[in-house]
Amino acid sequence: MVKNIYCTIKYTCCSLMMSMAVTVGVAQEKIADRLNTPAALENMKMRGLWSQSKNAAGALLDYSFRYASADLEYRFYDGNFRRPQQGESGNNVVFDTEGGGKVKDFFAWGSFNYSRDKVKEANFNSSIIDPYRGMPYYTADTNVSNWNNQHYRLKMRVATPQFWNFLSFGLDGYYQNSVGAKQRDMRTKSVFYTIIVRPGVVLSAGKNHRFGLDFEYASVREDLEMKAVNSYVEQTYYLLSGLGMATETSGIQRFLTYNGNQVGGGLQYNYAGRMNILLDLGYSKKVEDAITTPTSPRYLGTTKDGLWSGKLMAYIPDAKKNTHFVEMNWQERKIDGIEYLQKWETDGEEGEYKVYYKSIRSTYKTQTMSLDYRYVINRGMEYSWKLGAGVKYWKQEERYLIPVSTRDIENTRFEVNVKKNFFLSDNNLRRLLVGVNLGYNKNNKADYVYGGNYPDYRVVTDLMGGDTRYLGADYGDLHLSAVYSQLVNTRTTANLFAKVDWQYLKTHNYDFDHRMVMSVSVGCHF
Repeated sequence: MVKNIYCTIKYTCCSLMMSMAVTVGVAQEKIADRLNTPAALENMKMRGLWSQSKNAAGALLDYSFRYASADLEYRFYDGNFRRPQQGESGNNVVFDTEGGGKVKDFFAWGSFNYSRDKVKEANFNSSIIDPYRGMPYYTADTNVSNWNNQHYRLKMRVATPQFWNFLSFGLDGYYQNSVGAKQRDMRTKSVFYTIIVRPGVVLSAGKNHRFGLDFEYASVREDLEMKAVNSYVEQTYYLLSGLGMATETSGIQRFLTYNGNQVGGGLQYNYAGRMNILLDLGYSKKVEDAITTPTSPRYLGTTKDGLWSGKLMAYIPDAKKNTHFVEMNWQERKIDGIEYLQKWETDGEEGEYKVYYKSIRSTYKTQTMSLDYRYVINRGMEYSWKLGAGVKYWKQEERYLIPVSTRDIENTRFEVNVKKNFFLSDNNLRRLLVGVNLGYNKNNKADYVYGGNYPDYRVVTDLMGGDTRYLGADYGDLHLSAVYSQLVNTRTTANLFAKVDWQYLKTHNYDFDHRMVMSVSVGCHF
């Protein structure tokens, strides 16, 4: 554990220095026609179709300018409309910095994000930091507890110029290190990390057509120790296997290790003419083992996680020099949960768990489709108005094979949004950017049937039952935001901003009522 914390500090310091180096380097450039207002940066990022794909090699094909930004945010939330393993309330402090652009003939971009989260009154999780990441094999207890989590995230993207006027290369990287601590017995100290590397290549065929190919490798690991401070009282907890299937046990200490590897790839096609269209298709496969007792390893289970994805993005200028943006997304994810038949065997003085049989015992399938449209009324590099609407459909099918348990969830979400950029003054670029988003989630289906031997377990009635009720709720939400920004002075491009963001979710389903999330942030675009 000490070694893991040391590695966390080491990689965090390296990540911060690398990110700040990119930011400072970009900030030193002075471009006369560049605007660092929030609306200008947002408009640039919407047009960067290759930057929204997983292939870094196409970054220089996007319209962009060099920029850097840093901001500090405080966020808090409250309300009982939540999933059981989320906090009743809590707060986050987030520091974020990013910067990128063309450096000589190359493209370089990087970001660093630090988040400190205080999760209050969470339930049914005594092991992994994120119980919603697609791993069904973990421990849960019934002691409501706070969690203190820290997350460090580093992203980078580099791209070469075109060689021989048709071939460019790129590399995309992501690193995350998270540290979590549960504050009540069973107390947990967990260290999670993942690293993703994606090399890519883009081939240009003529003036308008580009073809891309990328590969992906990822490594995931989480190590945790569960321990009771009060060693005189054995704590009861559950070893979960999915869909409420659980084994009740007790103790004062347990070690768990999660270790996984992922490979994948993607194909892209881009047409750049009067309109700009990019199609991005991808597939990845991850295998992750959950192991208990490192000194004498025993499998809790293994997941095989396959993900197909497709994204179609387009922006189309009209005769008035305004812009239409269209984005369609599709994902299909299937997770197979594998369990083991094991027996402890000794050979002289040494012993180990021997695997006699393994098989798929549970499956989890999620399908997601969405369509978003935005109409942007441009004003120079910024915009005056942005109008949008979207719809999202997702379907979840979960099965535990023997004894049979099932859960089926189906939801459709609709939303409309508008943003208005008020030009208060052009002398020091004083702007007020106001946004309103209205959304409504309509549940089409929410059924959970438990077929095991212990229907009175709280992980069945309250965890799975409560989660199904949450996912089966109809609700509306209102999202308001306001950003004020202006130059530090007329002799610099540094643009200070302050932002307030407020979201309110309301439902009348079951025992839920509302959820409120609010954040305030200050920062600077360089």
